[in-house]
Amino acid sequence: LLQPHSAVPDVERGLRLKQNKDASQMNCEIRHVAIRMLFMRGLGSNFKDLKQQLSLSTKAAANWQEIEALQMAEAALVFALQAWEKLSAVYPKSELPYEDAFRMFIHRAELAARQNSQDIAFACVRTAREYLPSVPPTQGKVLAQLVHNLGVGSLETHDFAQASHWLKMAIDLLRAHDPAPGKLSKSFRMLAWAYLELNQPQLALGAVDMAIAEEP
Repeated sequence: LLQPHSAVPDVERGLRLKQNKDASQMNCEIRHVAIRMLFMRGLGSNFKDLKQQLSLSTKAAANWQEIEALQMAEAALVFALQAWEKLSAVYPKSELPYEDAFRMFIHRAELAARQNSQDIAFACVRTAREYLPSVPPTQGKVLAQLVHNLGVGSLETHDFAQASHWLKMAIDLLRAHDPAPGKLSKSFRMLAWAYLELNQPQLALGAVDMAIAEEP
């Protein structure tokens, strides 16, 4: 039997999703206008202005990525990097806002991977990893999860050599910052898959053994 009202919840859900997306895009556009106004008058010459530009640009980039506006995200990250480079050149390391910079490099790595610019993604992850001693301990978990996700993404695109690189790094980060057995086991299983596809059965077996050992 036909149920004429059965589609109503789906329509309402669709409308809510559209409204949320529209609101997210509006927030992105407002932030981007604010960023452009800041940079039209030139990079700030004091710490407060530069830090604001770094933070605001990084948040805008994250918002743009959420709605798949990758070119806009890239533009925002260029603004953020410019602010960070000036901060790094002018102010002593002890005063630098490393947590804001860490977030920026996390988003740059994610964006670069999505654009298939793996060298840039690796460089950004390496820099973010160098900043870990200067940011709250919880950020180690954030970086570990990002790197694991990049490894899974490489598996899905059948770039198995790249996947093995990311997943080995993810395992190192998880051991240091988030050694929950279930998470390590998952990364080892993904790594075993990559090794199998690379015709390295012994390494695959070793990864399987580690995955079993790390089961919760």
